[in-house]
Amino acid sequence: MNLDEVYNVISKTLGSNGRMISGSKSGYHNRYPNHVAIFNANIIAKMPDGSIEKLWYGDVDITLDENAIKSAALDGECELYVLREMDARFEFEDNPQITKYVYMTDGVEVSTPEDTYTKYLRNDEDQLVIA
Repeated sequence: MNLDEVYNVISKTLGSNGRMISGSKSGYHNRYPNHVAIFNANIIAKMPDGSIEKLWYGDVDITLDENAIKSAALDGECELYVLREMDARFEFEDNPQITKYVYMTDGVEVSTPEDTYTKYLRNDEDQLVIA
C-alpha cells in the first residue's frame, strides 16, 4: 500500500483538492445545523512506516463523507486525520499537527475528540453529528 492508492480513493470519493461544499459557511451551517462540517480541512495520512503526508484539502462534511474517508484508510492500512486549516497550513504545512485532529480513522476504528464547545454523537443512521 502506498500514498497514491490512498489518494486515489480519496479523490474518487471526495473529489479534487480544493472542493467546496458551499459558497457560504453560515448558509451551510443554517441548512445542516447538526452536521460536522470542516471548511478548508486537510486530510493527513499517517502511513505504516510512520511517515506523515498531507493527502487532500477542501471542505469536508464528516456527517456525509465519513464512509469515504474510512474507505480511503484501506481497512487499517493507514490512519487518516481530518485537521482544521490552521493545523496543516502556513507554518504547519511541513509539520501537520495531527494531535489536533477533528476526526481520525484507520478505516475500522474512529476517534473524535471531545471539543470544548461541541460534543459529537451518532444519530439513528450512525452518522456523526453535532449534539
